[in-house]
Amino acid sequence: RDLARRYARARTRTQPGPREGGSAGCIFRNPEGPKSAGQLIDEAGLKGFRRGTAAVSHQHANFFVASASADGMADPDLEGPAASSEDMLGLIQRVKDRVLQETGILLKEEVRVVPYDPS
Repeated sequence: RDLARRYARARTRTQPGPREGGSAGCIFRNPEGPKSAGQLIDEAGLKGFRRGTAAVSHQHANFFVASASADGMADPDLEGPAASSEDMLGLIQRVKDRVLQETGILLKEEVRVVPYDPS
């Protein structure tokens, strides 16, 4: 139990919580080299960067959050999923483009996109 509590406390210090909205975890794999994907995104000035209601977390730049309002915090007035897949995928591409432009490093997604098939 103590180990689980310590782990949970550590996560709340380093990962976005409910105030920022839902997150799928880390978006990009860490590239080869001394800097993590989160550091590269942060150094590119993209913490808080948004597309629609999908945003780069203010707390950890390699976490993208949904249901964020303009100030980056969760919007309690929104019901259901607040960030469309279009917004989230567009945000991922914009971040990849910006980091590549500024550092020459192409970030690779850690998440897997599952196409929607309504049939």
